[in-house]
Amino acid sequence: MNRRDGRVCPQIDGGKQMPALPPLSTAAREMGVVADEWITLGGGSGASPVGSDHPIRRITLIPREDRSSSARQGRVRTDRPEPDELILATTLWNLPAEQIVKLYEDRWQVELFFRFLKHVLRCATLLSGRTAGVEIQLPCVIMCPAPSSPACSWRWPPEAA
Repeated sequence: MNRRDGRVCPQIDGGKQMPALPPLSTAAREMGVVADEWITLGGGSGASPVGSDHPIRRITLIPREDRSSSARQGRVRTDRPEPDELILATTLWNLPAEQIVKLYEDRWQVELFFRFLKHVLRCATLLSGRTAGVEIQLPCVIMCPAPSSPACSWRWPPEAA
């Protein structure tokens, strides 16, 4: 371990080995995790001739068909016969793979909410940057979407019957 920029991070320096990652648990395998490994970026191939001394943890998962997945985004892929593969790269070295996958799923739900807010409810900008202003605007936008929004059931002017 090495302390750099006030943060503790694992390093590969002078042949030192990273701590071994624990074998995949049953819970991780049930979530679809197929690999959990240390990698380094750069170093003799690609755009970077100089390798990094900071390893990255790469977690590879193939989401099960019965679970929702950001890799599939709610659709069935017909253009590829092989299953969708999702690769997570992280510097979190002290958490089990299933917790990292769960954190990613939770974060993805937040991203989907903001996409819904911007694209479906047509709330591209917030009127206030303060917490109190956002706490007022968000419920209003959700309860009373803009008339041009696909989520709105009424239109103005009303269509002639």
